[in-house]
Amino acid sequence: MSSTEAKKRNINHGHNSASHGRKETTAWDTIEYDLYSIWLFTYSDLKTIVGPKTAFGIFNSLQASAFDLPCLQYSTALKRLPLVVFWTWINLLPFSIDNQRQPEAIREDGPKNEINKFYDCALDK
Repeated sequence: MSSTEAKKRNINHGHNSASHGRKETTAWDTIEYDLYSIWLFTYSDLKTIVGPKTAFGIFNSLQASAFDLPCLQYSTALKRLPLVVFWTWINLLPFSIDNQRQPEAIREDGPKNEINKFYDCALDK
């Protein structure tokens, strides 16, 4: 979330709100901000990672008898679906965070944005 968005949402971490003319930040505002930030790390991977991996896991569990394993009932698989989705998403999170720490990602998101805005860098020279 950019600083502009944080200002719009009146999120003020550790600053005197009265002197800045903003409302006082509550614990819930901070938790909401942090959860939203975590969500943004994985948002772009929901359709490409979480969905297919969840489907693969559920479908394989329903066909476990082909591998000489106890077969899972359809009702049990449906009950476990939210847990499977959460498990897949929570395991995706560290990979997404680490991806943002790679040198290529820093160059891509940096002030010069050398990868996506190569034309701006060429004009600076």
